[in-house]
Amino acid sequence: DRETRGYATLLEWININYDAKPGTVQVGQPKEVVRVGAVQWQMRPVASFAELMRQIEFFVDAVAGYKADFMLLPEFFGAPLMALANDSDPALAVRHLAEYGASMREELQRLAVSYNVNIIAGSMPEYEDMELRNVSYLMRRDGTSDAQYKLHITPDEKSYWGVKGGDYLKVFNTDIGRIGILICYDVEFPELPRLLADQGMQ
Repeated sequence: DRETRGYATLLEWININYDAKPGTVQVGQPKEVVRVGAVQWQMRPVASFAELMRQIEFFVDAVAGYKADFMLLPEFFGAPLMALANDSDPALAVRHLAEYGASMREELQRLAVSYNVNIIAGSMPEYEDMELRNVSYLMRRDGTSDAQYKLHITPDEKSYWGVKGGDYLKVFNTDIGRIGILICYDVEFPELPRLLADQGMQ
């Protein structure tokens, strides 16, 4: 055109998620493509529980910015809190870490809802009825939660901490489909994902 003297640029931003077929994408329906943000966690000293949660929120914010459906934290991501107990006995130190469990779940659930991302909380110790277990919590963005206990305990977890294994494996319903959670050593046993697939894990 005359105003630009023939110098014009057409910019086209292709939406890779757009499906031209009518009626195939509906709100709240299971998705064919799921985005997962796996957090690479650097263990660093913290002075308090609040400081650890600020670090976690940084990653939740970043993952949510990419419109992820899930954020995955690593096993024992709360381990820096063990140092606050200043206890040289490993079994007592991990039980000290377990004392943060309720607060950790509450904060992670708040973040899941606030940032609209399902959070798979790696794993953390849970100490109830004189038994220590390793558990991963699923914090859904709709405000609900669920748990999967680690089934196969490593020799060190058993001998140093006294961790006991869980006794069930389940598939979890989420807003984007049915998922399964395997913790650490559990992934080395191929029977477990097969069982999850048999239960309808997508």
